[in-house]
Amino acid sequence: MNELLLRTKLNPPQVPPSLVTRPRLLDRLDEGLIHTQGFGRKVTLVSAPPGYGKTSLVVEWLLQGECAYAWLALDEQDNDPVRFLVYLVAALQGANETLGAETQALLVSPQPPPPEMVMTTLINEISLQGVPLILALDDYHVIQLPPIHQQLAFLVEHQPECLHLVILSREDPPLPLHLLRARRQMVEIHQDELRFSPEESADFFNRVMGMDLKKQDIEALQQRTEGWITGLQLAALSLRNHAAVHEFVRSFSGSNRYVLDYLFEEVFQQQTDEVQSFLLATSILDSLTPALCDALTGREDGRAQLQALEKANLFITPLDSEGQWYRYQHLFADLLQHLLRISTDYQEAQLHLRASQWYWQNEHRREAVRHALAADDWNYATRLINESADALFKRGEIATLLSWFAKLPEHVIKTSADLNMNYAWARMLSGQHELAEQNIQQAEQLAEEDLTVLGEIAAAEVFLAQSLGDGKRLIEKSHQALELLPADNLTQRGNVALGLGMAYWHLGRLAAAQQALEEALPACQGSSNLYGEVASRIFLARTLALRGQLRQAFAELEALIQPAEKLPILPLIYLDLGSLHYEWDELDEAASCLKQALDSSQRTGNLEFQVIATMLLARLRLAQGDEGAALQTLEQADQLAHSGDVPGRTLARLTDQQIQFAIRTGNVGRAERIASQMMEYVDYHPFYRFLGLTQARLLLAAGKHSEAAELLTEMAERAQDNGWGYGLVAVRALQAIAAPNSAEGFEYLQQALSLAQPQGYLRTFADIGEPLMPLLQETAQRARMPAYIGQIISAMKGSGPLAIGRAQLVEPLSVRELEVLRLLVAGLSNREIADKLVLSLGTVKSHIHNIYGKLEVNNRGQAIRRATELELV
Repeated sequence: MNELLLRTKLNPPQVPPSLVTRPRLLDRLDEGLIHTQGFGRKVTLVSAPPGYGKTSLVVEWLLQGECAYAWLALDEQDNDPVRFLVYLVAALQGANETLGAETQALLVSPQPPPPEMVMTTLINEISLQGVPLILALDDYHVIQLPPIHQQLAFLVEHQPECLHLVILSREDPPLPLHLLRARRQMVEIHQDELRFSPEESADFFNRVMGMDLKKQDIEALQQRTEGWITGLQLAALSLRNHAAVHEFVRSFSGSNRYVLDYLFEEVFQQQTDEVQSFLLATSILDSLTPALCDALTGREDGRAQLQALEKANLFITPLDSEGQWYRYQHLFADLLQHLLRISTDYQEAQLHLRASQWYWQNEHRREAVRHALAADDWNYATRLINESADALFKRGEIATLLSWFAKLPEHVIKTSADLNMNYAWARMLSGQHELAEQNIQQAEQLAEEDLTVLGEIAAAEVFLAQSLGDGKRLIEKSHQALELLPADNLTQRGNVALGLGMAYWHLGRLAAAQQALEEALPACQGSSNLYGEVASRIFLARTLALRGQLRQAFAELEALIQPAEKLPILPLIYLDLGSLHYEWDELDEAASCLKQALDSSQRTGNLEFQVIATMLLARLRLAQGDEGAALQTLEQADQLAHSGDVPGRTLARLTDQQIQFAIRTGNVGRAERIASQMMEYVDYHPFYRFLGLTQARLLLAAGKHSEAAELLTEMAERAQDNGWGYGLVAVRALQAIAAPNSAEGFEYLQQALSLAQPQGYLRTFADIGEPLMPLLQETAQRARMPAYIGQIISAMKGSGPLAIGRAQLVEPLSVRELEVLRLLVAGLSNREIADKLVLSLGTVKSHIHNIYGKLEVNNRGQAIRRATELELV
């Protein structure tokens, strides 16, 4: 069952035709609002106690303006960072349906990113739209959760000029208001300004309420209520039942709380028994609709009663234009709830239970659970919570779940294994790991021999181990969970298998990683877990790359761009595609992919991906021969890495890149100083980071060839044993320059080239630089792959024509062009080549045109002969 959004929260209340217009305040709201490039200020704050007409004023202002607006009426259930953002996006989409698509995709992913990351994406989307938009947040005082205040403060700090924020609240919100005041970025309207003036009071009594009061009586009431609008409304309702108007006015005291209580009761007591009964039965509701009212009263007159109350102006406000939803004025609702509690005719718990059942049947889960908890029906409430938990977990609304659990008695939680597991997950996802373990232990005691529950428990322990960084326990519990979880529990099986596959991948255990990922993929597909499906396919592609199957990995990753377009994992695809383009010395394409990765990770606020993209851009700048730009970009990566919470493994890879940068720019002393502070060697290369080749590179740079050769021999064995084909190419290339003599060096290089040539490796060799040049030249002169070596040396030198052996080209062919050439020589048609390489026909024709130009030929037959002469195929 999918939960529906309460659309009434997204519509401003209807303004009655008899509204008292307040031009002085409307002008105040307009003051300095618009300038040529957007809004002249960020925020409008309307803050006052209840009953001062805050909402009516702002709604009238929005309706008479020309600017698009979004409305969100907040309630206590919105004290959940994710739920708050879900409704915020929905409100904005009510004004502009194209807005917030990327943000929505983040919010519905199985593991939603941090709220700040989501807010960053939303801000970027608003900014890109560029259309002036007002966002009004009503009843903001109900928000008590600090993380939500932080979200809104972040929005205000980075607010685009095309967005204006209006906050309606009973109290000033905990936002940086002092800064907004100092910068003149806010207009404030408070209680004193909202009071009715004598002229407005006269308009209210005589035109709106249809009374014919004398000027002195109006002035007296206005003074006694101090312009409090609800007080004036109470006085008007009471006056209807008093013939002696002047005597009533003289005795009326709007500032006396007890008199106000009396007036409330007097208004209530003047109603018929039927109306009183309706008011009391429906007083527990935040929003009223005819069918829901009928469910609580057991009658069928809900629509007629609501319409009659609206017509009588009896403290009821319509929430839509169709007459479907209403709410009581807050003070009147408080009075009705007080009267309900002291009434002997109604059982409040029974009313809450009826409301809960109606909400559940109409797919409003949160309201259903809230009323079930208010009814103190613990069995019913726990059933609803357990049935709602999965949906809330998927949307990341953890705070809502925790608030529900906090309202359950401890003895109730201790009786249910399912409840303990849901509580454990909520606590783990909010970082309360020790408390989560207590729930897991309680669930284990209750589960006894129930294998299904034990499987769920093992799955939770997997996540706990992952959160605590306990890799050994993660793998152990993952296998246990997969043994215990039933085959039809696709959601849990998919998540566990994906986590296990990723853990094995990071350890370089490729066979185990592939097995786990291949199990995760159909489970994620079967449970409609798009994020898990894409992540599984990404890491399967990365497994291919680790094994040295670069072309297959590239094709798999390229096919994932469209499915992952709105997922927070999209930057990882571009990072890997950029790395593969880089290996093939397609530096422009690599730069484009890395820029895409950086842009998308900035939109989502993923700092780790931003750091990695910047690191790889630094490597690219060095390959392009711009050492200064490379150093500057590497420093930017370092600043980014230390500006927030970045995983330790990423910091270690950044340190490794700083060492390799120092080596490649000839500063061996600096490289050794940095390396002396490393606990263990890792490699910043995306596809063989666990090899730690930097230690061997450092030994070679220091002239310690024998030590390097010994270390590289060990690494080669590890790479072969584990199937690390990509890393093995790099090891063999380094072994070639570490070898004690040219014969051995030639042999190692031959092995490296034989492994690398089918997949088009270039930068693995080119980045080693001059030490490899003599062996490359000797190999080419022996007529061993001269065209391929020509490409490597071209990449090493940056550009320019080469004359290596019999390979004489004005400009070397790219890796993709060589692929097309081989298929062309094999006799495939243009269409067959396009299908084989998963390219468009136009792209293939463009490649063939380039090939003809580089080979200096005019047709297919000439190209085949020239390619054969140059040993390109």
